[in-house]
Amino acid sequence: MSNHPPFLIYTGGDLCYNTLNVFAEKLGEALRNLGEEVIFLNVEAGEEGKLAEYVGREYGAIIGFQTYLFDIYLPSKGCFLHDLMQGPKINIQLDHPIWMKNHYANVPANTFLFTHDRNYIAFANYYYPNLSGAYLFPPGGMQVRENAGIGGTQLTDEITSRKTMNLIFMGSYYDYRNYLPAIYALHGENRRIAGRFLSAMKKKFNATPEELLREILVERKCRNGQKTENEEGDYSDGISDREFLTIFDGLKNLIFCVMNYYREKVICEILEDGLTLDVYGDTWKNSPFASCENLRIHPALSPEESLLEMRKAKISLNIMSWHKDGYTERIANSFLNGACVLSDESTCLKEQYEEGKELLLFSLGEIQRVPAMIREALKGSWKEIAARGYKRGLEDTWDERAKLLLYYLYGEE
Repeated sequence: MSNHPPFLIYTGGDLCYNTLNVFAEKLGEALRNLGEEVIFLNVEAGEEGKLAEYVGREYGAIIGFQTYLFDIYLPSKGCFLHDLMQGPKINIQLDHPIWMKNHYANVPANTFLFTHDRNYIAFANYYYPNLSGAYLFPPGGMQVRENAGIGGTQLTDEITSRKTMNLIFMGSYYDYRNYLPAIYALHGENRRIAGRFLSAMKKKFNATPEELLREILVERKCRNGQKTENEEGDYSDGISDREFLTIFDGLKNLIFCVMNYYREKVICEILEDGLTLDVYGDTWKNSPFASCENLRIHPALSPEESLLEMRKAKISLNIMSWHKDGYTERIANSFLNGACVLSDESTCLKEQYEEGKELLLFSLGEIQRVPAMIREALKGSWKEIAARGYKRGLEDTWDERAKLLLYYLYGEE
C-alpha cells in the first residue's frame, strides 16, 4: 500500500447519462490498482450534510467531476467547508470552463481545475485567478474484456473478423434551431452581439469562442469610440475581464448551438450519400432525418454497453463538442475497443496522432469529403488504422490517468 493519504472521490447524480459517475469509479479503481487508498462518497442533491463526517481529515486529493460541492460556504466559520479538509481539491471538467463561471469565481484554497483541452486550461488560468491552477487531464478509455482479442498489446483478427456494423455514432441529437429563439428574444446591441457571435463561430470554426467574442466586443468598443490609451501609451480594448465573462456567460448556449449545427451537417452528408449509420437513444427520433432508411436508431446505452457496440463497429464517428484543442473519451473508447476513429480535427489530434494511420480526421470546412473517406476506409484500410489506434489507446486508459494524477501531486512516474 502507498504511504500517501487516502483519496476522497465524489459521485452522485446522473449527469451525462451517468458517464461522470463511471469516470469517477474508473479513476478510483485505477488508483487502488496502484496501491492507493480510495474513499468513494456518493452525494445526491440535498445530501450535502454527509460531508461533515469528512471534515478535519487529510487527503491525497479530494476529487469531483463537474461538482458544485466545493461551493459550500460556512458563514459561521467564515470559510468554505472544504477549507476544513486538508489536501488539494480537484474539479475535473469536460466542458468549457465558462459553464461553471460562478463556481470558479470563489473557491476553497488549493483548488485545481483538471480538463481535457489546452485552450480551456489557458482560459481558466487567465480568467479564474482564485484557482490554484489548471492542468491537462483527458478522460481515460475503457475496454470490454469479456471476450478474446482485447487486453493485450495487439488488436487481433478475432476482433476485426466479428465486426457487424460499418459506422456508428454514440452522440445524441439536439436540434440547434431550439437555441435560436433565445437570440430573437434579445434586444438592441445584445441581439446584434449574439447574432455576430453565432455567425463568427460558424465561419471561423477553428477559433475558440472566447477569441471570437472578444474580437466582436473590441470592434464594438472601437466603433463607439471607447478604446482608451493607458499610461504606457498602448491602447486598451476597453473590456474588463468581469464584463467579458458576464457577456460570455450569457451567450454560452450558442457554443452548444453551433456544435449541433455542424453535427447535423455531418450526419446529413453521410445519410444523403446512402451510407448506413447506427445511432443510439430516443433523441434521434426527433431529428429531421429520423425517417431515413439508412439511419438505424437503437435504444440508449449505458457507458459500459456502448463499449460493446464499439467492439462491433468498423468505424466510430466522433464530432467534437467544440473542443478545439481537446481529446474525448469517445476517441479513447473507440481506440481501445478496436474501432477505426473518424473525427473532426482538433489541434491536439493533429499534433499527437498520425492522420490516415492511427485515425481519420476531417475539417468542418470540408464535411463533403466525409462520405468518401468512409467508403475508402471500408474497403479495408480501417483494419490497419484500428490496429494502430488500439496501440495508441493503451496510452490513454484510466490506469494511465491515475499515474498522471500521482505525477501531478507527488512527481512520481
